[in-house]
Amino acid sequence: MMETSFLAVVLTFPTVIFTILLGIILLYWLLVILGTLDIDFIDIDELDSFLQTIHSGFTNIPFTIIFSLLVLCAWIISAIATRYILLSIEWHFGQFLVGFVVLLLSIWLATYIAVYLIIPLQSFLPKTETAHILNGRGLIGKVCVVTTAQVSTTAGQAEYNDGGAGLILTVRTIKPSVFLKKKDNALIIDYDANHNLYYVDFYDDTL
Repeated sequence: MMETSFLAVVLTFPTVIFTILLGIILLYWLLVILGTLDIDFIDIDELDSFLQTIHSGFTNIPFTIIFSLLVLCAWIISAIATRYILLSIEWHFGQFLVGFVVLLLSIWLATYIAVYLIIPLQSFLPKTETAHILNGRGLIGKVCVVTTAQVSTTAGQAEYNDGGAGLILTVRTIKPSVFLKKKDNALIIDYDANHNLYYVDFYDDTL
């Protein structure tokens, strides 16, 4: 009975929308862990104006983390409202109307909750490559450490020690023959401002 009730909640509008998004997010983070995708798969610069309307502090945190937390909060709020309000409404059209209101309120409340949850975490999270605005080509010649399972011509991520929390960089290799794995040292050899990424090559620290 409890399982049926749970499924009824997560598969009822509007919670089902957040359930689907949550499933996509879980798959995304699995691919990030496996090194298939970058944590900055969604370019934060393209969403900068949107983030500023929510909270200026968000621009220093990967958008994927923000979006994941926002969806999780919205899913919880919507699920609670669905369980205790929507499922008690027998009139289907009335349930849809109330569900639409719950959808908007869930997003609105989740945004504020996400703000207050993320702000204290900023000091513990490494800065993302919004720092390219300050560094850019200034990092060429610097050494970073690969943080994803691999770095190729299509995917990869590395961390540069800036003396603080560290910078998370989106990196690529230029040659398909160059293969970097997690914890390898990589030399930054070029910067692509158009795509906001760095090109790296293998670095032998014994030389």
